[in-house]
Amino acid sequence: MTSFLSIPDTKLLVEPSYDTPEPRFARCARENVPAEDAAEIAELRAEHITAIAHDLKNPLSTIGLELRLLRKASPGDLEAALGRIEQNLASVNRMVHDLLDLGAALEGAPLVVRRERVDLGKLVREVVERTIAVHDRHRVFVDIWGSSPVLGDAPQLERVVANLLDNAIKYASSTYVVIKVDCPGRSARVSVIDSGAGLTPEECDGVFDKYRRGRLVAMQDGTGLGLYVCRRIMEAHGGKIAVDSALGRGSCFYFTLPIAA
Repeated sequence: MTSFLSIPDTKLLVEPSYDTPEPRFARCARENVPAEDAAEIAELRAEHITAIAHDLKNPLSTIGLELRLLRKASPGDLEAALGRIEQNLASVNRMVHDLLDLGAALEGAPLVVRRERVDLGKLVREVVERTIAVHDRHRVFVDIWGSSPVLGDAPQLERVVANLLDNAIKYASSTYVVIKVDCPGRSARVSVIDSGAGLTPEECDGVFDKYRRGRLVAMQDGTGLGLYVCRRIMEAHGGKIAVDSALGRGSCFYFTLPIAA
C-alpha cells in the first residue's frame, strides 16, 4: 500500500528507570514547598475532572439514544446500533483510564506495566473492529506486514492504538486513514496515517504535552490528554512515540517497541 507520508526510521529509547518516585504531595510537605505548588496540582486535577465529565456526556447520551431506538429497531438495524454503542462504551472506558492515569501522574506515581507477549498485528485488527464507528469503516485501511510480537501490557497498548486512530478519524475530515504495522530492524512499529490538514513544526514539538491541542481542533470536544497518556505508556514500555507531519500533507503518528525475543 502506498502512503502519502513517508514513515521515518526510528531508534528506540533507552530503557527507562522504574524506580518509584516520591509522591508530589509528600515531597511538597517534606521540603516545605509553598502551598501554591500543591494548589496547582489540585487545580489541574479539578480542571481535568470537569473536562472528562463534559466529554462523557456525548458518548453516554449516544448510548442512551441508541438503546431507546433499539426498542423499535428492525433486525436489520440492530448490528449498526450495537456497533455504535460498543464504540461509545470504548470511548468512555478510555476516558476513565485517562483520568486514573492523570491522578497517578500528578502524584508522581509510575505507570504499572503488566508485560505479556502481544501480537501487535492481531491487537491492531481487534482495536479497529471494536472502536471505529460503523459509518467510518470504509475510511480505515489496515496494512500489516509480517509477525510483530512484543512484550507489553495489552490493554495499555490498545488504548494507544485507539487514541491515535480516533484522532486521525476525528481530525482528518472525510478523508481516509491508514493504520500500518511493520517491523523495521529489531522493532515493531504501528503507524496511523491521515491526509488531514497536518501540523506546524511548533505543534509537532508539543503535541504530546499535557493539555496541548492543535489550532485546528479548538472547536472539537476533548481534554488534550490523550496523546500525553500515549507518551506515558510508551515511555513505561521502553518504546518511542512520535509524529511526522507538515501543513497540507497530513500526519503520521507512530510508535515503536522492541521485538520480543
